[in-house]
Amino acid sequence: MPRPTPIIALNVVARFLVLLAPPLPPLRLRARHRRPILPAMLALSAPHLVWPLRGSAGAVPTPVAREPDQTAVLAQSAQAPPPVSEPVPQRWDAVIVVDPSLYTEPDPAQPCPVGQPERLFPLYMDDNLVGRRDDRREIRPEIVVVDPGVSHRHLSFRRRNDGGFSVLELGSANGTTLNETWLEPGIDTPLTDGDRLTLGCWTRITIRAR
Repeated sequence: MPRPTPIIALNVVARFLVLLAPPLPPLRLRARHRRPILPAMLALSAPHLVWPLRGSAGAVPTPVAREPDQTAVLAQSAQAPPPVSEPVPQRWDAVIVVDPSLYTEPDPAQPCPVGQPERLFPLYMDDNLVGRRDDRREIRPEIVVVDPGVSHRHLSFRRRNDGGFSVLELGSANGTTLNETWLEPGIDTPLTDGDRLTLGCWTRITIRAR
């Protein structure tokens, strides 16, 4: 039998040592050789976010929201129609009538003047005083009311900056109601078409605006 050569003997010994040696750990690549697969996948699934790669490959990226398209915003604002405001009536009238149903406690000495026609007063001035006339005290209202329960300076119809009118209760003796609600003295209350005021013993005023 021929003797083994030294090279063959070394190969046998090397294989035997390989079988006895423990397994080597898996080879790890350096961080700079690894590709950022996760940020790329997220960028494809969520295009509205930008994933910047900062620091090492193991750092957690911070999502940054994109700024809205200013051109689209301006286009939408240009297409939106402006709000439409109702025009303010230019003519305002106060219609005064005698309403006997308001005279709940009649005084025989001061009977209600039944059958009186309605009176129309255009509100031309910026401040229209309503009350009873008193020449001795030089109180001459623009709208004269013949009613013993109405004060000489009862209320005033005042023009607003937008062209409309408001009513101001001047602290009368018997007060004023607007649509069955008592007015607070000294507070301007805006008026609208069809508002109804009651004052005195039998006087009712209806506002007409057009």
